[in-house]
Amino acid sequence: MTPPAARAASAQQSANQAAQAAWLDGVKREAASRGISQATISAALSGWRPVDRILELDRRQAEFSQTFWTYIGRAVSDVRVERGKSLLRQHRKLLDRIRRRYGVQPRFLVALWGLESNFGDNSGGFRVVDSLATLAYDPRRADFFRGELFNALRILDEGHIPLSGMTGSWAGAMGQM
Repeated sequence: MTPPAARAASAQQSANQAAQAAWLDGVKREAASRGISQATISAALSGWRPVDRILELDRRQAEFSQTFWTYIGRAVSDVRVERGKSLLRQHRKLLDRIRRRYGVQPRFLVALWGLESNFGDNSGGFRVVDSLATLAYDPRRADFFRGELFNALRILDEGHIPLSGMTGSWAGAMGQM
């Protein structure tokens, strides 16, 4: 005979799996309604399950577990600042076009690029679709990450990068601005 605690745990697991399956079906339907091909949807989302490690990392981000000055002191170095200045000069024409089109200052883009990925050197080792889907499933910032998930699916669908090459941070960042 199965103990009551084991039956309750099994029932909870079944309920969680059903909720995940229903959520995933909704995402797949919405992706299709946004014009993303069934081939891309199937390749990217088949067998998806939330990744516990991603949720764990999300809840202890350095930016939110340290004081601002401690975080900045560790994240910003003279070497990183000099490299940022050099990349700002190197990519000036592109950055100016972006500023004119979107209104974002080039220095902010380069600074964020440096902080987020050390200018693309540290792109991470998580599958981006898994990361974004996990964070979209989590209710804390679901709307934001759901939109990012659809953006990633569109990038895949348009052939800009293969699924196997779409790796990034636990939060879905791929290392480039």
